[in-house]
Amino acid sequence: MELHSSVTIIIPTLNEEENIEILLDRLVKLYPKINILVVDDGSSDNTQQVVKEKSKVNDSIRLIDRSNKEEKGLTISIRDGILNVDTKWFMNMDGDLQHPPESIKIALGCISNDPEVIIGRRDHVENWPFTRKLISWGAQTLGRVSLFLRRKPIPKDIMSGYFGGKTQFYKELLKDDSFLEKGGYKFLFDMLKIIDKNTKVCEFGYIFKNRAHGSSKIGKKQILAFAKSLF
Repeated sequence: MELHSSVTIIIPTLNEEENIEILLDRLVKLYPKINILVVDDGSSDNTQQVVKEKSKVNDSIRLIDRSNKEEKGLTISIRDGILNVDTKWFMNMDGDLQHPPESIKIALGCISNDPEVIIGRRDHVENWPFTRKLISWGAQTLGRVSLFLRRKPIPKDIMSGYFGGKTQFYKELLKDDSFLEKGGYKFLFDMLKIIDKNTKVCEFGYIFKNRAHGSSKIGKKQILAFAKSLF
């Protein structure tokens, strides 16, 4: 319980009303004292209303509404989430149930090693089509080359969206956030490009689930942003 209260779960959302209530309920049941920060990028559905209702009965749940922000996107939402965390540790996870909340327990096991960065490693992916596997393989390969040339740490899943670590470590990096491809969706990769090679990283494995409801937000704009971030 004491450990849970020192951790904040960041959940960036955009039109996840069918998933977010399920996710919040599972997190609260599994980790009663954990802090939850939902960062909504201007959903046009009832995502924000669901979170607000949950926060009325559980003050560990908070909402950041980015509806009126000029800059939009997953990376910038994660940045805003981190800057608003007031616990020692945080974990970022998707709001579509592809990152199993049960794996947070494994992630928290990393804390005993006192790492700056904690990364969820996709050991298995459920039912991805061949084209999605090919795109992922290509992104991982190009990203690894980019990090190798920069002499940076190369964890096993450099494209993971299931990550976290010491809040203050990230906040120090974000004092100058020019390293972020703000229109992109791979915050972790952007960060790996600038951190010291000796940064302490702890990885944990999990099964990447199918999206429960709704559709993926990844499109040509996000893919182009990643290509730009490579160079």
